[in-house]
Amino acid sequence: MKSYLFLLFLTVNFSSLSAQSYDNTVILDMQIAGGKTTMIDYNGKVMKVFSDEEKVKVTEETFNTFTSLSMFSSFVVYNFDDGPLPVQVGKNWYLYDKSGKMVQDFGNRFFSLTKPSEGIYRVYEPIEGKNGSYMLYYIDRFGKELFSGNKFWEATSFKNNIAFAQMRDKNGEWVKLDAKNTAITPVDPAISSKIYNIKRTNNNRSIATLNAKSNYGPVIIDNDVNIVFDANKKVRKIILRLSMLKTTSLFVPMTIRTTFLTASTI
Repeated sequence: MKSYLFLLFLTVNFSSLSAQSYDNTVILDMQIAGGKTTMIDYNGKVMKVFSDEEKVKVTEETFNTFTSLSMFSSFVVYNFDDGPLPVQVGKNWYLYDKSGKMVQDFGNRFFSLTKPSEGIYRVYEPIEGKNGSYMLYYIDRFGKELFSGNKFWEATSFKNNIAFAQMRDKNGEWVKLDAKNTAITPVDPAISSKIYNIKRTNNNRSIATLNAKSNYGPVIIDNDVNIVFDANKKVRKIILRLSMLKTTSLFVPMTIRTTFLTASTI
């Protein structure tokens, strides 16, 4: 069996891990071509080797993925503080703890589970008669449906007990979900009507993509869905100024790119 001691060296300087509990964090060696996944703790000990049929589902958070020394695999950091690890075998779903022990058997109750966030999992459920379309809802690690079993068109992960979701109704209104108080709060209709989707980025900020009426532009919102940064306005102003100066086509994208890089640091 290959040695994983070099992983300790690779992860020492990863800032994304600094706030995590190393006692509850493992590294998953995921074989690219549908092979086995190996779970390793931070002492380099192999905790479990999943079979070819056991598909580990942790691919959503790509910033926690780093390059392997092998071209045939990649490494993913998984923090069990967020919840047990979801694994799919055929149509059945299971949860595993950090020792490699199966702690929950959901059978074929769910179509698809996502990587958990703060102990909460999103479930994808196909919409009958609409090929490729899904609705989402939330469950805890025991499979209990949360937020009164409400179904959503879109649903984000949780950060600091807060998530955002789009209600599954004809209006498609966006709501704020509070896991601590199990509360659903409607977003201001004036803002909700402009939102296409939302991605949680940290405890206090999210990136919202606006809909077609608002030119699909990205904005940064806080946990009360106030727009705290609008990159679109800055880009439009720059384009207008550059067009007035009749600058070259080469200079325009460079300036726009600089603006987005500045926005990403907020």
